[in-house]
Amino acid sequence: MSNPPAPPSLSSMQQQQQQSQLQAGPTGLPPSPEFLPSISPSVVYSTAHALWSPQELHVFQRGLADFPADEYDNVTRYIKIAAMLPSKCVRDVAFKAKAMSLAHESMSMNRDQFAKRMRIAPYQPHDENLLLMHTMRSNLLSGKLDDNRDPMCRFRDNCNSVLSTLGDICNTIPPLSIKLDTSLLPVGAPSGQPDDSSSSSSDQHIL
Repeated sequence: MSNPPAPPSLSSMQQQQQQSQLQAGPTGLPPSPEFLPSISPSVVYSTAHALWSPQELHVFQRGLADFPADEYDNVTRYIKIAAMLPSKCVRDVAFKAKAMSLAHESMSMNRDQFAKRMRIAPYQPHDENLLLMHTMRSNLLSGKLDDNRDPMCRFRDNCNSVLSTLGDICNTIPPLSIKLDTSLLPVGAPSGQPDDSSSSSSDQHIL
């Protein structure tokens, strides 16, 4: 029976390590591309922040219509839609569908909240104010100044009602250079909102 080969000595192992380091170069990485992992060209590697072209968005919308949620589960839908988009993976489709769903829910919530605040018809105060302005002009021409007190109060209340209905939307709109001149109204005039009698003289007045 032949004896098994003796293990390599420590010095020979050190020589082999030094030789492999010299072949690898100063960085310690093999220079030959055969050591790199192979990547299949048929696999699409993408990220959650992938850019979508208008054509891809059109195909994406068509895929959502062709594979409705009531007939397919989400995973199956995303796989089928991704198969229609060569440059997008299933993860890209899933992120895009989730983002569009969140945006749609946010818009629906904003519309519902605005509809709850809108308790008056949109054009009703505007149309009524037009009639009131014609009435006040007629009273001025005929010298009936006292008859303008009630139309002026109603005009002011309509404006305040619209502003209060808009709510937070007014914060995103630049302030107007036109204000109501309520200096001619009596102090105890009925109103749903407090009088804004501190209008500066430099502002334009509509009454």
